[in-house]
Amino acid sequence: MGRPREFEEHDVLERTVLVFWKQGFRRTTFADLERETHVHRHSLQKAFGTKQELFLAAIRHYVETRVLPVIEALGRHPDHPLRALQETVAMIQETISADDCMGCLLLNTSAELAQVGPGVEPIIRENMMRVLGAFEDVIRRGLDAGEIRDDVVPSAAASTLFSCIQGLLVTNKVLHRPDYVRKSLEGVLSSLRR
Repeated sequence: MGRPREFEEHDVLERTVLVFWKQGFRRTTFADLERETHVHRHSLQKAFGTKQELFLAAIRHYVETRVLPVIEALGRHPDHPLRALQETVAMIQETISADDCMGCLLLNTSAELAQVGPGVEPIIRENMMRVLGAFEDVIRRGLDAGEIRDDVVPSAAASTLFSCIQGLLVTNKVLHRPDYVRKSLEGVLSSLRR
């Protein structure tokens, strides 16, 4: 009988996410992962497989812990969808404006796809589309509830907001301007309100 696993998978994946998020796939080595997770390389490989397989597990963990909460937040306040949208955007604004914000792991990875190999692109695409779809849904509900202007096209408005957020996740890593983030997001939201 094999030895029991000597680490908590959730904790290891959380630390693994942070390593890949900070360094990217290509620059991350198993030595980095060993150091940050406090788990020996052979144990990591036995549990997760190759570096790419571990990265895929980290991406899935990131989706569960960072992406799904955004989608869930957009579904709150069924009778007041605009409130759900405003609260979610405020949460995103706070994340982007934080001094230690490293952007979005999915977005960062999309710039590195050629180095990562197969299997990652579909996960990134699927989850970006899920977030985009959640934005479109809450805007559509806001339109039906009379909280959003009649001339707003939900798909176009969702694309604009999603693109604005993605752009801010990249640019604010350099600009470090919370006021710029706030004004940009407020500008998109104000264009939707009745």
